[in-house]
Amino acid sequence: MTDGRLADFAYPDDNDRIGVIEREMPSEIVAAITEDAALVAASLGGRRGDCLWACPAWQRVLRPRGVQVETMGGVGVDDDAFDALYQLIPHGRRSGYREDDGRIRQHWWLAIGAEPLLFDPTGHQFDDKGGLSLDRYVIDGDPWIDRRTVDE
Repeated sequence: MTDGRLADFAYPDDNDRIGVIEREMPSEIVAAITEDAALVAASLGGRRGDCLWACPAWQRVLRPRGVQVETMGGVGVDDDAFDALYQLIPHGRRSGYREDDGRIRQHWWLAIGAEPLLFDPTGHQFDDKGGLSLDRYVIDGDPWIDRRTVDE
């Protein structure tokens, strides 16, 4: 289940939804994403579903268009075994996506614009982990939606 505040994103050569864009995203930015989707898909190849690769690829095409874009997240665990390493990261330092079991998965997404708004080119990887919700994106242990600031 996907949060009603998010719209699905798919690459033009693939019918499967892979990511999400916040519905309040300005139409000119959605148009830029749509126009550049084939180029980004080709550059990513088999790594389309990997947030670590997808976010920088999207930054490289959006920034020259004058879009303010920053990568967010990335401090948590990145495998299916939540072990002692996960416990070493204090809760207040975990940033990524909160799965349905409450654990924060190491994950990256894009913050676009001054507000900023969310573009997660790989978000649907969490469909079977409680679904997608803006409330589950986390920065330093807190919901990103409550913070809505891009770290400089």
